[in-house]
Amino acid sequence: GEFKLTIPVFNANTKVKVYSMDWIGRASVVTEFVTEDVAPNMPRYTQTVYALDDCVYGKIPAPKTGVEYTVSVSDGSEEYTAVADEDGSFVVQVGALQEGQQISVAAIDEVNGKLRESTREYATVASYQAILTPYTLISFDEINSKGTLISGHIGEYTGKLNLLIGTTRVTVMTDEEGNFSYTLSDPRPADTPIVAMARDEDGSVWDICETTVRLALPDAPEMLEEVIYDTTQEIRLFCTDRATAVVKIGTKYYKAETGVYDQELGGYVYTITLKKAPKAEKPVIIYMMNAAGKSEKLKTVVEKDPTVETDPAVETEGNTEDGQRTVPEE
Repeated sequence: GEFKLTIPVFNANTKVKVYSMDWIGRASVVTEFVTEDVAPNMPRYTQTVYALDDCVYGKIPAPKTGVEYTVSVSDGSEEYTAVADEDGSFVVQVGALQEGQQISVAAIDEVNGKLRESTREYATVASYQAILTPYTLISFDEINSKGTLISGHIGEYTGKLNLLIGTTRVTVMTDEEGNFSYTLSDPRPADTPIVAMARDEDGSVWDICETTVRLALPDAPEMLEEVIYDTTQEIRLFCTDRATAVVKIGTKYYKAETGVYDQELGGYVYTITLKKAPKAEKPVIIYMMNAAGKSEKLKTVVEKDPTVETDPAVETEGNTEDGQRTVPEE
């Protein structure tokens, strides 16, 4: 006749009825008992917790009048505390949270000089993706992979705004017109998500919006050799970005899709090998290219190599001043 039931955590002084039923639905005599007051009632979360959040919102059910409750939130390694309001509501400021991380909350009181801690309520930090909507009053200014300023505007709202930059959370305050900004210590890679979220005073999500870091155009390349001669068979370029190097000589294009990182220069060296040396005075256009587009163009011309002596026979071959064609002697 023994049995074991898995039941939820009841508040103190809750009346519980227990009875059994047989296979034809006949009920036994009802046994009643009242849960004892051995700890504070287990607190409940009133708002879903996201990685953007710097606070956990909740409430202690049926708090006792005149009793001060301390609320403890644990993320597994750190513990954060706050004092609940008279009605049991609480807001606990917490450290960095990660999506999928488990947190817990408990209420603590003191009776006869002894601290009592409630059963802990657990929650998993949720993904903000579930609450994104195309209808938002938050707008971001464009930021690319070389920029460090995150800025934007939120309509009809002023106050605290939480930003999630990749996996890093920061908090900013809007100005009176709803403008906000934050300066990064370093640029973020392309496609890094940036999310802004605002909450009401009761903790409910007021608005949320997501943008991504756009890929920046590559910097213009630099020629490691100052001049391209009519004897040049290899062109070396330097660029701080990983991109495709393009050299156009006359109507012919040459490309180097990968570069070798040079620690001393602090960037990439791209080597383009020519099938044959270009002719003097040919126009040259050099630029870098990636998925975002083309860099600024570097323009030059092929110059005659002054170190190479010209064959006298070739110099004399051609038209003379009187229009007569000369032929070199054999």
